[in-house]
Amino acid sequence: MYVCLCHALNERAVHAAIAEVGAGSPAHVWRHLELKPRCGKCVPTMRDMIDGGESSHHCQGGGQCGRCSHDHGGGDH
Repeated sequence: MYVCLCHALNERAVHAAIAEVGAGSPAHVWRHLELKPRCGKCVPTMRDMIDGGESSHHCQGGGQCGRCSHDHGGGDH
């Protein structure tokens, strides 16, 4: 699954960056990949991946679908 559509980053690339540098934040991932975030919709998913959560593996709504526990804005969670 793609984590960042702006840069075509998939889960494998983000997990590798997390493992290689011990990234504790999305900013660490971005610096390691020598990229900068654009729209920012990937940041919650990256945070979840860093924290070891599973929501990045099943949600394709980018935090906007209104049905997931990690939605932001517009949801009633």
